Amino acid sequence: MVRNDTSLGSSLFSILFGSILLTLLLIILVFFRITGGVLLLGTFAVILYSLLTFRFKNFGYYAFFLFCFLYPSIQLYTGFTQFGVILDSLLLFTVFIGLVKYRQDVESLKDVYTSKLFWIWTIWLVSALFIQALNFDGVNWMSFIYGIRRVYLNPVGLVLLNIIFIRTKRDFKIALAAVIGGLLLLGLVAERQSIFGFNSFENALLSTEFGRTHLIAGTTRYWGGFTDAAGSGVGLALGIIAAIPFLVTKGSLMKQTSVVISMLLLFHASLISGTRAGYGSIAIGAILIALFYLRGNRQFLTISSLGISALILRFTNFGNGIGVIRRVRSAFNPQDESLLVRLVNREKLNSWLANHPFGGGIGGTYFDRRFQPDSFLSTFPPDGLYVQVKAELGFLGSYLFQAILLVIAVYMIIKAARMPKNSDSRLWMTICLALFAGARVSDYAQMVSFQFPVVNLLFLTMVGFEKWESWPSIEIFEKKKSAPLF
Repeated sequence: MVRNDTSLGSSLFSILFGSILLTLLLIILVFFRITGGVLLLGTFAVILYSLLTFRFKNFGYYAFFLFCFLYPSIQLYTGFTQFGVILDSLLLFTVFIGLVKYRQDVESLKDVYTSKLFWIWTIWLVSALFIQALNFDGVNWMSFIYGIRRVYLNPVGLVLLNIIFIRTKRDFKIALAAVIGGLLLLGLVAERQSIFGFNSFENALLSTEFGRTHLIAGTTRYWGGFTDAAGSGVGLALGIIAAIPFLVTKGSLMKQTSVVISMLLLFHASLISGTRAGYGSIAIGAILIALFYLRGNRQFLTISSLGISALILRFTNFGNGIGVIRRVRSAFNPQDESLLVRLVNREKLNSWLANHPFGGGIGGTYFDRRFQPDSFLSTFPPDGLYVQVKAELGFLGSYLFQAILLVIAVYMIIKAARMPKNSDSRLWMTICLALFAGARVSDYAQMVSFQFPVVNLLFLTMVGFEKWESWPSIEIFEKKKSAPLF
C-alpha cells in the first residue's frame, strides 16, 4: 500500500503563500491607474516572480496554477478582459525561467527533447502555421495574433511546464491534489449560488447576454467560480475522476472521508451546472475504469447499470419533475433544440468550407468579430472544440487534430493495459487515460478543455502519464484472482 506523505500539507501551504503574494501584486497592477506606478509595480513583480521561480523549484508552477483558477473571477467580476493575455504571457515566461533552472539543476534537457508529447504538440503547432500560410490571403492577421495562443501555442508551453516541474511521483500527486482542491473551491461557489442565491455582481451578470444561457426553461445553471456553466460542469466532472486514486489507495479514515465528501460536492456542483458534456465525461471515465479494474460479474453489472440508466433516461419520463434529471435526459433527445441548432450550424460550416478548404484562419472564430466583422467566422457560433478547429483550419486541420488525439488515446490505452495490474503505475495511468477521454467527449459540444482552468488538469495528466511509464512501479494492491479494486 502507498504511505501517506506527511509533508504534503506543509508543501502546499508554502506554495500557496508565495502564490498569493504574487496574486496581490498583479491585482494591484491591474487596477493601479498611474502610469509610473504601473511601470514600477510591473517591474517589481516581474523581478520578484523571476527570483522566486528561480530560487524555489515549484513556486512558478503553482503561482501559475493559482492565477488560472482566479482567471474566471477576474474576467467576470472586474471586466478586465486582457487578463487572459497576461496569463498566456506568464505561462511562456515561467517556462523560460524553468528551462534555465532545469538546465542548471539537471545539466541536460533530455527529458524535453525525448518527450513524445513535446514533439506531438510541436508538430500540431507547426502544421497549423503551415495551413495558415497556405491560406495567407484568406485570414485576418490580427485575429491570428490573438487566437494562436489557446489551442495552438499554449499546448507546447503547458507540456514544457509540466515536464520541467513534475519530476517525481510526489510532484505529480501534489499537483493533482492542488488542482482538485482548486476545482473544489470553484464548485463551492456554485453551491453558495444554489443555496444562498446570487450576489449583486452575479445578478447584474444574469441581466446581460450571459443570462440567456444560464436561465433556461425555468432552470438556473450555476457556474460557480468558472467563466460559465459549461466550464463548471466539465471541470468539476473531471475533478471527480481525478480524485478516485486518492480514494482507493491506503490512507487514514479522515483522509478517505474527506475525499468522499469532496467527490460528492464536485458531483452535485457539476449536476447543477446543467452541462450535459460533463455528464458524458463522468460516464466515459467510469466505463474506462471499469474495463481496466473490474472483472466478471462486477464489470458486467457496472457497465450494464450505466447502460440501463441511459435507457431509462432515453425512453421513460422517470424523474422528469426534477430539473437536473430533465437536463440530463435532454442529452438523449435527438430532437433537442440545441442539438438541432448545432447540426444546422455545422452544415452551414461544411457548405462554406467547400469554397474555403483551409478555413477562415487561426483566431477567426473569436476575434474576427473584432478585427474583421464582415467575415463568415465573425457570425459563426463555434459550439465545440472540433468545430472551432475545423472552422479555422478547414478539413485538413480538422483531420490532423483528430488524428493526433486518436494517436494519443490509442497509445495511452496500450501502455496502461501493459502495466502490472496491482501497480501504482497502472492505477495512475488509467486515471490519466480516463481524464483524457472525458475531456475529448466534452470537446464535441464545448471548448473548455483547452481553456483555463480546466486545461491545467488536461496537460498535467498527459505529461504525468508519460512520466509514469518510466517511474518504477510499486505494488499497491494485494494479489488476488479478481481485479485490484473489487
